[in-house]
Amino acid sequence: MGAARPRRADAGRTPNIEEILALEPDLIICPTTDPDSEWWPLNKLKSVAPILPTDYLATWQDNLANLAAWLDLPVVGAETIGQYNGLIADIRVRHAAAIAGRKVAAVQLDASKNAVHVRTLGTSYGQVMPGQVLAEIGGLAVPADILSESGEVGIEQVGDLLDDVEGFLILDFENGAVEAFADNPLWNRLPAVAAGHTHVLKGNSTFGSLYTALYLAGGWDEVYKTLA
Repeated sequence: MGAARPRRADAGRTPNIEEILALEPDLIICPTTDPDSEWWPLNKLKSVAPILPTDYLATWQDNLANLAAWLDLPVVGAETIGQYNGLIADIRVRHAAAIAGRKVAAVQLDASKNAVHVRTLGTSYGQVMPGQVLAEIGGLAVPADILSESGEVGIEQVGDLLDDVEGFLILDFENGAVEAFADNPLWNRLPAVAAGHTHVLKGNSTFGSLYTALYLAGGWDEVYKTLA
């Protein structure tokens, strides 16, 4: 008989300790972002299974290498890493002009706070994956020093802080926020939004590793296509 297929928890919401316990994991990988938080309850997860932490201030490549070393395994996924590096190189060539001169941003829309969270490098969230991948592409990002510490921008401020962004990668957590912003006048008044220079990427890809990076690279490719 073949091995049983692994079960998974719902990745679209905060982790439930009881559900994770029911999965009977042998090992848990959890970021060190906030060990007692709702989203990254590293300290609570210690009671379920041994934890290997990932550092939210490190790149996904460094985290992957550290995990492989701790497990005394070679870094797996060489073929996929090569696919990712190839896609990055291809994007840089095909969209060279836009990459060099046009500012873009990855954002999460938050209907509950009526705010936009800009996922750029340099905020308190550390090496967020959309920012890492954009930096590897060589794209022009929104600087963190004009934003709040966490990158949050109230809807009343989007015109002042994001008006010069020419393309948006919208991270859709599939919680209704993207739909809620469809009729928001301040969001729709932004030149990039009005011009349709946006691409919606389904799922929470704020943090992750190799496959998240590959997924985001494809998303940024689509954003730059809108600017061609």
